[in-house]
Amino acid sequence: MRTASPRSAAARTATPAFLLVALVAGALAGCISSPAPLPGSSEPPAVAATVTAALAFASTAVDTLEERIGVGGEPSIAAAPDGTLYISIPHYSFARLAGVGPPATDAVWRSLDHGVSWRRVGNGPEHDTNDRASSGDSDIAVDADGVVYLAGLGRGIPFSASMDRGATWEVRTSPTLRGVDREWIVAWGSGELALSWQAFDGTGATAQFVRSHDGGHNWTAPRNVSSASWIAGPVVRDATRGGFVLAQAETDAVKVAMWADAPDSEVRSVQVASVPGADNYIFPVAAVDEAGDYFVVWSQAPHGSAPLATPLDEPASVWMVASSDGGATWSEPVQVSEAGRNAVLPWVTAGSAGRIAVTYLLCDCAGHPNRALTGLWYATASVSLDALGATPSFETAPLRAAPVHRGSVCGYGGGCTAPDPQQAGDRGVLDFFESALTPRGEVVAAIAYSFPGQVMGQTLYGVPLDNGIDAAVQIAGASLLADVGEVKNPAYSPGTP
Repeated sequence: MRTASPRSAAARTATPAFLLVALVAGALAGCISSPAPLPGSSEPPAVAATVTAALAFASTAVDTLEERIGVGGEPSIAAAPDGTLYISIPHYSFARLAGVGPPATDAVWRSLDHGVSWRRVGNGPEHDTNDRASSGDSDIAVDADGVVYLAGLGRGIPFSASMDRGATWEVRTSPTLRGVDREWIVAWGSGELALSWQAFDGTGATAQFVRSHDGGHNWTAPRNVSSASWIAGPVVRDATRGGFVLAQAETDAVKVAMWADAPDSEVRSVQVASVPGADNYIFPVAAVDEAGDYFVVWSQAPHGSAPLATPLDEPASVWMVASSDGGATWSEPVQVSEAGRNAVLPWVTAGSAGRIAVTYLLCDCAGHPNRALTGLWYATASVSLDALGATPSFETAPLRAAPVHRGSVCGYGGGCTAPDPQQAGDRGVLDFFESALTPRGEVVAAIAYSFPGQVMGQTLYGVPLDNGIDAAVQIAGASLLADVGEVKNPAYSPGTP
């Protein structure tokens, strides 16, 4: 077992290079930029810092101004084998916002030029044959044949597939009709699918799992893969061993469930971190690199023994553990985010052996994230090429030069509306944003930004318009794919997919 005392990797790494992104954005003026603010807005400027890192990203708007009306949060992103990128996000129509239209749908955007430009190409169906409306929590995945799969929430999990790059969608079979929350898909091979979800159906299982071998026409019976009593992150595939990994958390602990890709295989549950006196923000996320090494990231914030005793002056932070032996042993936790600054909503993407990118929201504020009333939050990436080492190092840079949120960020999901003063907080950016790895070795991320009523102040049917989606693409720095080496993107020019 590899051990080391808990430590802050951020303390040994470069200061986030916010100025670098600003300089890159200036050099690419007219080619790639963040969405222009609405007239009369006063969106805060980007934070400037010392440039010491080669890692850099460029961001571009995914949705048009009209499409932002009704855009939800929690964007999912997937990269196809041919490099096509897809982003999905829950979306409401004008009429729905007025309370008279159809239910929400899961909107899909596509990029054919490596994330430079995006076009909305279609929606998942608002209803399937059993009238199961999709109302949020979308997830998107692509198999080796380029077939795109989309899952949503409704009465069960509405599921659809597209064989023409998202232009049209075919309703497939819902894997469950019971009460669920936060579903996740993984796709590989030709129509090989795995899907997990958070269960609230009276079975006692907090995480359930199904498989399909035919692109979602048929599914196995749901099985319990719970390892903890609360939040479950996405299911990920271990291609090396032919199995699956799922991170889950509860108060004071982060756990992992692991099982083989076989009916009725044993589910091994191990605790990978103890976090006494802290709450785990949603979601803990796992990743598996090409060599079969496991990584789990999570965000934790202090929580007192009673609501009014909560130490609200301490920030949240992002941590990581790793395993190089299929989950038999795990490293001691490593702090990924910068000490003393709030960091929440992590995601992890893995490439070649020991190479990972951890994305998260980082605040220029101290104190508890639920009390960061004036803080500015930035979508951030920390990349490590030695994440299996005894003292892994991370290079950090912003994904988007402009902030994505002002004010508090609550990471307790539905508990954010609870009377507990520890939990109550702003859920404007919801609970996660995803990153992925392209075939060219670039880290890409889908980012939802939200300034509800605080910056632009414009609304439609009472819904703030100060929100939207950006895509961030790595343009410099080390690739997560060892055979690529350095990411050297050519100068972008907008395309028309």
